[in-house]
Amino acid sequence: NEVEKIESHYQFVAEKYNIDRNVIHSWHAGIHPQNGYAGLAADDLTRWSGSAFGNPRYLHLHTCGDYAPGEICISVFDPTIVADDTVLWDKGRLSFADTPEIRKLIHGHPGVARLFDKPQHDFGLGES
Repeated sequence: NEVEKIESHYQFVAEKYNIDRNVIHSWHAGIHPQNGYAGLAADDLTRWSGSAFGNPRYLHLHTCGDYAPGEICISVFDPTIVADDTVLWDKGRLSFADTPEIRKLIHGHPGVARLFDKPQHDFGLGES
């Protein structure tokens, strides 16, 4: 059972370092629409993780310990993030960039507009 494996790992790490297993210290989602990865993440996780953090399709949570970065990272792919009833990310897409105010800012700078108008979808998950 996968849930039991995860629970066991959290318990092991918490006991080993004498920390609170149930803490989420922080979470972060990428905001760079051109941050992509053409290969497969599984082929080189170190290289992939070095580029993954900026991609809007990736959210990660620092857990297990009340200090940065915690001891266990939880990855969420294609997240939907809502704050104050506003959808900021929608299935890994920067939906906040679609608001009229942000579109005006983006299109006031052609180089930035190109970054947002055709975001990089390849992310190393093998779906393209």
